[in-house]
Amino acid sequence: MRERSALRVLGLSLTLFWACSADEDRPAAPGANGGATASGGATASSGGRGGTAATTGGAPASEAGSAGDPFGNVPGGGVPSFEDPICDPAASYGEEQPVEVPGAGELTVLGITLDERSVLFVRGSAQSNSLSVSDRADVADAFEANVRLNELEAFGLELGAALSADGLSVVLVNADGRGFTEFTRVQRGRVFANPDPSRFEQLARDAEFSGAHVSFPLLSPDGSKLYYVKTLVESRVAVSVLGADGRFELPNIIDEYTLGGTEDGAKLLSGLASDERSIYLYDEASKRSTALFRSRPEGPFYDPIDYGERRALAPNEDCSALYSVNPAGEFVRQERE
Repeated sequence: MRERSALRVLGLSLTLFWACSADEDRPAAPGANGGATASGGATASSGGRGGTAATTGGAPASEAGSAGDPFGNVPGGGVPSFEDPICDPAASYGEEQPVEVPGAGELTVLGITLDERSVLFVRGSAQSNSLSVSDRADVADAFEANVRLNELEAFGLELGAALSADGLSVVLVNADGRGFTEFTRVQRGRVFANPDPSRFEQLARDAEFSGAHVSFPLLSPDGSKLYYVKTLVESRVAVSVLGADGRFELPNIIDEYTLGGTEDGAKLLSGLASDERSIYLYDEASKRSTALFRSRPEGPFYDPIDYGERRALAPNEDCSALYSVNPAGEFVRQERE
């Protein structure tokens, strides 16, 4: 009796096993576009090493990264991919070509726009309280007569300044090193006016509260970020993002190992690539200019490339040329070879 009961249980178990196995082996139900599909007709396949990568809307998962994700993350995992950076660390640049800048006296270049059409500079001492911007219609043209900003006693020109990518905004450092003020104009060739510190109020409060000093600002190409040097005993490079209210938010320190320095040996910012994946600076400790690079947006900068004893190093929009002030004090342009 017990043996017959045990056989019945065994038979029932085998029947259930065969039924489940048959269900797993059945082909999937046809999708809306015909065939075995997932996610609206995109073929799904094994995620194993030997399988084909899953696709979404026809794009391989390795290319389908989340739209707008600065880190290139891929939904469901996978290796993120990024476009090559605009500036190549392995690039070499050729012979120096002098660039004439109007005026007389010692030249201090504080910035040049990515399109190479506006340059920000001081002639004579940085304590002269006079700043100039010169414009030109095309790279092949000479820079025209200066547009001057005078009576700048409230600002420290020796602490650097930023020129926006469109040449319509200049950001100066307040003389006490505790904040920034912006001057604007309506078009190139016109005068700058309307000094306004309001967009930088949080940065000023941060500097005041921490006791830090700020210097050498750089605006990102789209104006949505402000990079600058923040110094309190040690110097660091900070970045602040423009908030929804049109004001720059509290800053984040980038990489203290590659961009850090001391109070007397800071890394003074001078240029930024159009994709923000290479940054250019003058190292007070070594008295040389350097570029650092990063493999992905928002990542750390590394791979320092030494460009020698020059200042004001900055690239143009596609990194086909570099500008700098050479050891002889000449403003020069070098084309990529």
